[in-house]
Formats: sequence, C-alpha cells, structure tokens
Amino acid sequence: MNQPSFIPTLSPLRGFAALIVAIFHFQGVVGSLVPEGNMLFAKFYLMVDLFFVLSGFIMVHVYGQWFQDSIDRKRFMTFMKARFARLYPLHLFTFLYILGWVIVLWTKLGFDEVPVNIQKVFSPWSIPTNLLLIQAWGMHLEASWNLPAWSISVEWFLYLVFPFMFSFLSKSSATTKWILAGTITGTLLVIMYVIQPIYAELYNAAQTVSEGPILPQAQNSIDLVTGFALLRGLCGFVSGMLIYELYRKDWQRERLKKGFWFWGICGFLIVMWSGDWLPDVFTVGLFSLLILHAAYVEGWTRTILNNRVCTYLGDISYSIYMVHIPIMGSFLLYSIMNGQTDMQTPDIDLKTKWVAASVFMLLLIGIASLTYRFIEKPMRRWLKRNLNQRS
Repeated sequence: MNQPSFIPTLSPLRGFAALIVAIFHFQGVVGSLVPEGNMLFAKFYLMVDLFFVLSGFIMVHVYGQWFQDSIDRKRFMTFMKARFARLYPLHLFTFLYILGWVIVLWTKLGFDEVPVNIQKVFSPWSIPTNLLLIQAWGMHLEASWNLPAWSISVEWFLYLVFPFMFSFLSKSSATTKWILAGTITGTLLVIMYVIQPIYAELYNAAQTVSEGPILPQAQNSIDLVTGFALLRGLCGFVSGMLIYELYRKDWQRERLKKGFWFWGICGFLIVMWSGDWLPDVFTVGLFSLLILHAAYVEGWTRTILNNRVCTYLGDISYSIYMVHIPIMGSFLLYSIMNGQTDMQTPDIDLKTKWVAASVFMLLLIGIASLTYRFIEKPMRRWLKRNLNQRS
C-alpha cells in the first residue's frame, strides 16, 4: 500500500488554530482583549470546527485507501490503535495533572468549600467518562476536567465511524455527495437555531446565580461541547471528507493556488467575526474552502506557511491545545487554595491584558514543546509499537 504524500501547508493551520483557542480561553480569565463591542475573539471557539474539517480531510488523505474497497477488521483495528496512540497519552497526562491539583484542593479545603462552579467542572462523576474519552457523548451538560478535551472525545467518536463513512462516500455518486453537503448545511442550521438555544436553556436551568456563567440564548452559533457536539463534529468532519474529493480531482486548482485567496478568506472572517455578522454555518463552509486552498497554495504564501516556525507550531499543536487549560488551571486552583474564592477578574487595562497574554503564550509554547518531546512523541511511538505487537 503506497504511503500518501505529505501536504506540509496544512500542518501550520493546526498550530494557528490551537494558539487561537488558547487566546479564546485566556481572555475568559483576564477579560476581553479587544475594545468593547468587538466580537472577534468571542468567535474563536470556531477554531475547533476548523480542526474537525481538517481532520476529515487528512483522514481521507492518509487512511482512505485502507477502506476503499471494504472494512477489513485487521485494518480497522490498526487504524484505531494508531489514533488511540495519537490522542490518549497526552489526554491522560493532562487529566492526571489536573486531578493531582484537584485532590490537593479537596484535601486542603474540603469538597463543600470549593466554589460550586469548580465542583461541577471537576466532578468525581465525570472521571470515568473522561478516562474513557466519552465525556462529550451526552452524559454531562458541560465540559469537565481538561475542558478542551471535549473535542478530543468527539474526535474519538469520529475515528470510530470514519471507516464506515468513507466506505459509503467512496461508493456514492456525485449527486449523493451534493445531497450530503446540503444535509450538512441543514443540520448546522438546526444546531444554530433549534438545538443550541434549547441547550442554553437546559444549562441555565441547572445553574444558580452563585454558580457562575449563564449561557446567553445565542443566535448564529453552533457552540455545543457535549451531546449534540457529536453532530457538530460530524458535520465538520464530513465536510473535510467531501472537500478532499475536490482536492483529489484538482477542482479549481489553477485559481485557488494563488496565495491571495488565503489572506482574503482570513481577512473576510476577521471582519465578519468582529461584528458577529457571519452565522457559524457559513464559517464551516469557508473553513472547507480555506483548507482546500491551503492544500493547493503556491508562491510566497506557501513559503510563509512552510517556514520553520509555522511548521513547528503545527507539530506541537496538539500539545498547545491540551496543555493551555492545565496551565491556567494551575494558577486558578492555587488562588482558590490560598483563599481567593471570588473568581472575578480584576479591572485591568487593555495594554496590561496583552502583556499578560504575550507572556502566557510564550510560556504555553515552551511547556507544549516539552510535553511534545517527552510525553506525546515517545508515548505515541511506544503505544503503536506495543499495541501492534499484541494484534
């Protein structure tokens, strides 16, 4: 079986998206990093959907030929072992790290003395689902422990169904694929205008004023992190699979290989997000176009994406994504242990917030580099080697 060619311009997208998610969560601690009324950073939760679309594209590129004709049990198990080795070691490490902090917190203060919203995030009842990577499958109303890991739980689900989805798509006609694309759009519209408002209502009904944030009755949003988050992830993932079909056929390559499309799409998203003028369903479509373009791109844009810094950020993107909340959580839990139970962010000016954000990002990249080198890579190699020996 031939090894598919590597598409180097896609890797940096993961790095940029991971850093943007980290900034999104960091501003939840220090307050908005943009002037009042600007919604740009508030829309950065959508970077997770970029991950889902990119994942669907890459899975077809790397593993599609495995399931082109049939779903062989041995290949299916080899595929799942490889994906488990990719996801689980760092997930387990970050979970155990946070668990250690929380045990110290419970020991020092007692469970009932911990703020209620902290009790919910670090509930003992969500430990088994986090260990099994099923915490986003509808058993909880909110993300728990290492909060971004909800999307890793969704990814695990997507990997389980990928061989079957690809087998179906590989045998489908062009008409069926267009119908599927339309179904994805319709599903995202239902998530935005029906499911998300219902979820916000259920979530808010389970809260009290003292328990922390109340979700707004959001419009134009697909920001679900549990339950129907599987459907959110599936829409992005299948979009990536469909876009790969266009890539394979060199659809619009001559036009899209020009670098200005990349910056044009990014600029358009920045402008539209700043005023919250773009429903999330259209963002997923633009992400699909952006990934297709990045796969084609030539010239100076390709040179920028393939420079050593951008490539390295792509390499450590999973570590960036998984360690940024443990870093922030360390400071939060330390503050609680030292008597600061009021989690209100002090009123600081925009310049100071950006200085703090810059320091945090440098710290994050440094720690992510360490976890990538000493946890993620060696444990992935060890697991793949040992799991395959037992097959």
